[in-house]
Amino acid sequence: MSFPEYLKGLMARKGGMTQRALAAYVGVTPPTVGDWLRGEYTPRPAQCKKVAAYFDRPEQEVLRAAGHLGGEGTAARVPPGVRPEVAARLAELPPETQGIILDFLPALEHIAQELRAREEEDELWRRAKAVLARLPRDRAEKWIRELEEGTDFLERPAGVPPAPSPIPKRAIG
Repeated sequence: MSFPEYLKGLMARKGGMTQRALAAYVGVTPPTVGDWLRGEYTPRPAQCKKVAAYFDRPEQEVLRAAGHLGGEGTAARVPPGVRPEVAARLAELPPETQGIILDFLPALEHIAQELRAREEEDELWRRAKAVLARLPRDRAEKWIRELEEGTDFLERPAGVPPAPSPIPKRAIG
């Protein structure tokens, strides 16, 4: 039985229980409970324990239904987009360790996106400086200052605002 089917059964036995009431008890948003019911995500181990308490079920039962405890063919529950080799290595870890890692995945993805953006910004800055290095020094320094200040070099019709500068503000090096 899948976790969504298991959770729907618990909610039906509780007598018309709402996603909102369960979410409030567990400490998540109602859309998160909706994600669990659709099978898009499963609750983390700590959330499973609260679900078990709410429905007066054994913790091990809820953890197993969510895939956090071993069993034949049980794999780690990972969000969409995680590379298969990462999911396979995660499945080898103890359930509590899996829960900790899964808690940090969104933060790690955010950090990775920030690093990629900085690398792109650094490359753009490097290219701009390489082009400006071919100009006489006084002209190049003037253009770098103007780029850093966000000067718009394009003529625009009246009332059309300039686009923000893609060049990051940096010291002339």
